[in-house]
Amino acid sequence: MSGAQTVCTLEDVLVELGTAARLVGGNETTAGREIIGAQLWFAGDPPPADSRLLIVCPRNAPIDEGVEHPLTVGQPSLLIALPDHGNGDTAAEALARAGHVVIATDPTMNAASVISAVARMTRPSEEQRIGRKLASLQRNLSEALSDPTPMAALLIRLKRACNATIALIDRHGDVIEATGPLPLGLVQKQLSATLESALDFDVDGWRGAARQVVDSLDGQAFGWLVAMARRSTFPDPIVRAAVDIAATLAETTHRIAIAERTQIRAIRASVLEQLLALHVAREDPDLSGRLAGLGLHFDDELRIVIIRPVHRWPPQRRSHVPDIGVRIAQLLGTADVSQLLTLRDDHVVVLAQASPATMRRLLIAADVEQDAQIGVGRCVTSVTDVVDSYNDAQLAVRAMQRQPARNGFVIFEDFDFATRLFSHVGLDRMVTWAEEFFEPLRGRHALMAAVRAYFAEGQNIKAAANSLFVHHNSLRYRLAKVEELLGVSLTDPAAVASTYLALAALDLVGERPTEPPLEASRRGPAAIQSDLVATEAETDLRSPSTGDLGVAFGPDR
Repeated sequence: MSGAQTVCTLEDVLVELGTAARLVGGNETTAGREIIGAQLWFAGDPPPADSRLLIVCPRNAPIDEGVEHPLTVGQPSLLIALPDHGNGDTAAEALARAGHVVIATDPTMNAASVISAVARMTRPSEEQRIGRKLASLQRNLSEALSDPTPMAALLIRLKRACNATIALIDRHGDVIEATGPLPLGLVQKQLSATLESALDFDVDGWRGAARQVVDSLDGQAFGWLVAMARRSTFPDPIVRAAVDIAATLAETTHRIAIAERTQIRAIRASVLEQLLALHVAREDPDLSGRLAGLGLHFDDELRIVIIRPVHRWPPQRRSHVPDIGVRIAQLLGTADVSQLLTLRDDHVVVLAQASPATMRRLLIAADVEQDAQIGVGRCVTSVTDVVDSYNDAQLAVRAMQRQPARNGFVIFEDFDFATRLFSHVGLDRMVTWAEEFFEPLRGRHALMAAVRAYFAEGQNIKAAANSLFVHHNSLRYRLAKVEELLGVSLTDPAAVASTYLALAALDLVGERPTEPPLEASRRGPAAIQSDLVATEAETDLRSPSTGDLGVAFGPDR
């Protein structure tokens, strides 16, 4: 049976012929006999091999009375339609006795009428034909999902089905995949001008159908699937349906790719998080083996890189960090750089098998450096070095936060003497010392905030006071109190270095003191005067340029 045929039953044919036909012989199962078509028969022809074909005998070729019908000697159970000529022992009854199923038709009904009736019952409707074609299209296009490069395979199969040029265009108008040349500028102009998810277009002799492909991450359009040709009848309903099916499969392929990348990144990020753990064992063969299994090793240059957006994004904009993470992963993947990547609250951490020069070149080419602070730690030669390299990168990023531009690229080798000394001491030990150093200020949040602001603003009294919304004389008083409690003088370079490094150590582990209330901004200008009165001490208003430290002391100093 060909793919264009359908099956009807003998009962269906009898209903179609109406009162002009009657069934001769048979049993209770006869009405359910399948018929796939009808065939005209003449005396001397062999019977058909398929017993589901109805043999139609023409009325102008009757069998002589008394002569055995040729079909009675054929194989049993044939389906036969012949005119009833009214003989006493008719040919129909003789064929029925021979085991055949017979339809006796009115002598006025010609063979063409019987064949047409059967054809109407077995020929598929237009809807059935289209439905079968679409089902075949879907099966054919769906097979592309098992290809190693499913998106390219899908476009090739769609090209063959539609006999057209197929392209997948992203939301920015760039071609992701294409099966041939196309007028991209003209097509993109049409796509950018519509708000619909489906579009038929005709530009410069090119006619086509375009369907949006939706991104599963944000529900927005990932891009467009476009089929186009120069035929005047293009696109027809079948082409439109094929593009719809392919667009759905393209979305599925995109989602599978995202899920696969997400899973791989999660595995790689979990390994990196273990490497960044502060109490990782000095020697961990299992972790080293996992690292090697992910394509990284200690024989070539391996470093931690931190990428932090320049702007401090509010909570509703934190998606900016994941976006940078995706860009960096794609960038390094395209450059064939082995890496592990994880996301922290406000920065991306990458363990990359690349030199600082290579990383900088890649980040500049991708326009990442101009919008981020990038810190690169020391070269990693063992599992233990990963934490140290991460701390180095953190120090580099923190140093950039003091710069006016607040962006740039700093590597471990660029550290000054004090910073490099701190990086080699180790975080655990430095944090312990920092906590001991600031123990006299425990619970004195206003004083701790004062010393933090003082160093954050480059030891500029007025800038630090403005950041705290207090009068500069109030800040001078608080700094004097800090000196008293800590037993140091902020005119002493050693004390300055110690205080700065202690603050840096606490920053690295996130131990930030509670911020004081924004006094001046909430209580108004009168608060400034109250701050001055509350000091109950004389205030030296000499120029802060003395000693270039910006600290003023009372008359007792």
